[in-house]
Amino acid sequence: MCESTNLELFLDLGLIPLVDRFLIPDELNEPETLYPLNLRICKECSLVQLGHIVPAEKLFNENYAYESGTTKKRRESYLELANYVCKNFNIPSNSLVVDIGSNVGVLLECFKNNGMQIMGIDASVNVVKIANSKGIETLEGFFNSETVKKILSIKPKPHVVTATNLFAHIQNYNLFIENLKNFLREDGIFVFQVPHFLQLVNNLEYDTVYHEHISYFGLRPLLKFFKRFGMEIFQVLETDIDGGSIR
Repeated sequence: MCESTNLELFLDLGLIPLVDRFLIPDELNEPETLYPLNLRICKECSLVQLGHIVPAEKLFNENYAYESGTTKKRRESYLELANYVCKNFNIPSNSLVVDIGSNVGVLLECFKNNGMQIMGIDASVNVVKIANSKGIETLEGFFNSETVKKILSIKPKPHVVTATNLFAHIQNYNLFIENLKNFLREDGIFVFQVPHFLQLVNNLEYDTVYHEHISYFGLRPLLKFFKRFGMEIFQVLETDIDGGSIR
């Protein structure tokens, strides 16, 4: 986030295959590719991050196995989030809400039931097909300048942009925020939810460390980072989803 290379290794889990991926029968006798899995802390801004990043195309593709609606706990969490945002920030009816990394559209469906226009963005072909089949308009691809232009050619600037399963996966935060600022209304709200690094330490939640989760957040590096882009974190809520998260 601060572009420093002064990183200190503090947890090394060795070499493991990618998670959120199931092998098909033809692959069972083939060797799996193993990737380093370790955590480092930035000595400049305190962001905790993976020491080795797997290319996004290897993680999010037509074989991506995770669907966000599989657990009652997460569905309830999404409903609470959508209701909270619409009520507490007085989002006008029929405003556009865009979810980045929207998966099968469970969160967007909750915003739709609150009277909002909705649009999803996701890079995995299979979950995009499911979302669109459910009537949750979803664009296939990564969140980048091309995606922003494509959406703004057919939609107004969104009042709300969400990234609940996505913000810890980002490989270039500077580029992400530049695109977000061009996308979001001047008075718009960016809502992101990430596992809280404090809970990982306090509860030894090393099982939340895997290749998709590139960054592990406390509040300090986030405050510094958004300030650099002229944005302000104005509210922080704690939630017990994913072993303890901050929104």
